[in-house]
This record gives sequence, C-alpha cells and structure tokens, in this order.
Amino acid sequence: MSCNLVAISLLITFTLVRPFSINSSSGLERFYVICPADRSIVSRFDPTLAIQENQADSIDDEEETWAAVYRCSVNLPSALALDKYFKTTADSFYEVKQQTSSSRMIETTQTPVAVGRLRKSELYPDRQWVMDFLRCSLKKENLNPDCDGGSEHAEAVSACVDELLLYHLKLASNKRRTFEGSIRCKATLVSGPILEKRGFAPVEELSRDMATHLSSLEGALESYATRASEVGGVVWNSGAGIRDRTLQIVSLLGSLDRDEELNASIGTAAEISPQDEDDDSDISYDPW
Repeated sequence: MSCNLVAISLLITFTLVRPFSINSSSGLERFYVICPADRSIVSRFDPTLAIQENQADSIDDEEETWAAVYRCSVNLPSALALDKYFKTTADSFYEVKQQTSSSRMIETTQTPVAVGRLRKSELYPDRQWVMDFLRCSLKKENLNPDCDGGSEHAEAVSACVDELLLYHLKLASNKRRTFEGSIRCKATLVSGPILEKRGFAPVEELSRDMATHLSSLEGALESYATRASEVGGVVWNSGAGIRDRTLQIVSLLGSLDRDEELNASIGTAAEISPQDEDDDSDISYDPW
C-alpha cells in the first residue's frame, strides 16, 4: 500500500514539476539502448562476451538478458560523423520505433559503446539474478557535468543498469519475478556508485558469485523518485530516453506489492541459509 501511495504522490509531482523543469537547451539524446540485445550485437563490443553459436538455442532472454548502448547520431565524435556522411547510405540506419527525431537514429553496423548483462544466478537460479559485465569503452576520465553521473562513461553504464532494471521490473509486475533482494550485482569502482544512487544496498556477506550489491524495493523507489522529481536535474534536462526510463521504473516499482515482495525476500533467505550452513565450502569461502 505504501508503494502505491508514493507512486500517486510522485505522479502529482511530475505533473507540477515537468513544465518548469525542462529548459530550452534540453533534449540532447546522447545514447540509445537496445534491450534485450542479440548476442551478435554484444560480440561487436567484445567477441569474448558472446556465447558460442551451438549454445545460442539453449539460452533465452529469461535466463540471460543483454543491454547494448549506442551513441545517437547527434552525439557521434566529429571524425565518425564525417565518415558517416561519406560512407553510409539510407538503408544503413535503424530508426527507433515511436520516434521520428533524427537524434534517435543509430547505424545498424555501429559498435556499442557499453554493454551489460542480467542472468539467472548459478547459486540460486530459481530465486535470484545477477547483473554483471557492465562494461564501457568510453574514457571515464573525460568528465562532463551535463551527463548522468558526470561523464559519458557513467551515463552509458547508467543506461545499461536502468534498461536491465526496467526489463526485470516488467516481468516482476506480471508476477514472473520478484525485485526485493532478487538482483545481485557485481560492481566495480565505477559502477558501484551508479548502483548505490539507484537504491542498491551493499551486501553484508560475500559469496561465491562475488556480488557486491543487492536490490532493495524501498531504496530503489526512493532513489528513482528523487531523480525523477528533482527540479533542474539530469532527468528533466536530458533527452527523452533517460526521462522515459526513469518514469517507467518509478511506475513499475510503485505497482509492486511491498508485503508480497518482503515475504518473497524472507522466503528466499530462509531457503538459502540452510543450504549455505550445510555446505562447508561456503562457510570457509574466502574470495580473496
């Protein structure tokens, strides 16, 4: 019930805030995300991340989901934009559905600048998922205060995280998955702060999957609501992609039943703990 009340109050906030929070310079769409992304797309970023072709049929998007982030046409470096002008043809572009703006067009042959994966946990495949392989080819040292996270690197990784969460929440809203404590993330020094700004909590104990953060319904709802309702914030001063993802995530989080999520989380912990206690390898496990 509390989540539903929060979602209603946020809807009122969005209605009041939005007309005053978008300035005339807003609307630059730096990146576009494909999720779920085909493994052939992921292989363009790094061939070692794609599974072998003879195994492709045995894994579907329910077991493993990839997100791939592309630069939008208006955000291409000048050298690539010039090369595109001379070498590309009309049929080499992919126009995003429900969007006619040229800023939301990418080349089908373009290499993603970032990727991320959400897969079933090897330790607890029926209850939990792991978010890993959050990788980006952009230089993290190139800072830009107008970007989400302070740099294009951080914004690209953030787009991966948001899109994977959105995919997971759509399934959770259909009772096919849960959210509270169900996503375990393997973060780095760069992706760790991104996850924490989205309500993920650091794990209390390390396990064999080396997860560092755990999803939290209350934390995620509060964090995304703050992002969405911040007047003059990056959500309202950026392109439609960030704004739409944020509002959809808030809406889906608010639609979840808090009591059901907590009960499911407690049930998961109860099922996992006895197994770990009986497994001597888990008790003596030292990740270092």
